[in-house]
Amino acid sequence: MNAGPLESIRAALLTQPVLIFLAGPNGSGKTTFFEEYLDRLGLPYVNADRIARALHKVDPTALSDDIDRRAFGEAERLRSALLEARLSFCTETVFSDPASAKLRFLEEARSRGFAVFLVFIGLDSPVLAVARVKQRVEHGGHDIPDEKLRARFPRTVANLRAAIPIVDEAFLFDNSSYDTPYRVVAVYRDGQLVSHHPPLPPWTEGLPGL
Repeated sequence: MNAGPLESIRAALLTQPVLIFLAGPNGSGKTTFFEEYLDRLGLPYVNADRIARALHKVDPTALSDDIDRRAFGEAERLRSALLEARLSFCTETVFSDPASAKLRFLEEARSRGFAVFLVFIGLDSPVLAVARVKQRVEHGGHDIPDEKLRARFPRTVANLRAAIPIVDEAFLFDNSSYDTPYRVVAVYRDGQLVSHHPPLPPWTEGLPGL
């Protein structure tokens, strides 16, 4: 990965609060991307999966669905509080909600004076997402039912398409190949395509300018 997103984000942090919206399908490597590239910025990181793991340690007998609901609610509360306080932060999401709540969240952030950066990590197909999650489970990570993964995938891509005109800058990476992890495929600024890097993966089809 080149330094493009970090340079833009660091520049924005000098003048205004920043929201880094880290999105992509399950198993795409969002948390690893944060740890390798974004954690060095020192911003608060709102991640429902991390909250769920912490809750499970506190109450190991709780049902998984209950833990997930509580973690989701706590993540929503933290995001709202940081937005209200106009504090810079990064948040991670699968970005698959059908009700467009996350899109409204991005719009609200910009209306409050945030510089909004979308960092999207894509995968070639739902089949690959299922395989990556299974690999994660083998290494002690959390599981997600296959049918849920397959249902989420097209919604994630649809929300990406809708988000590009909303954010200040969007950086799109493909993480389908272990040989070329986090390959930059496109960069947008104010909804306009400023660069793209073939070969373009299938999930970019129909995006503005591609």
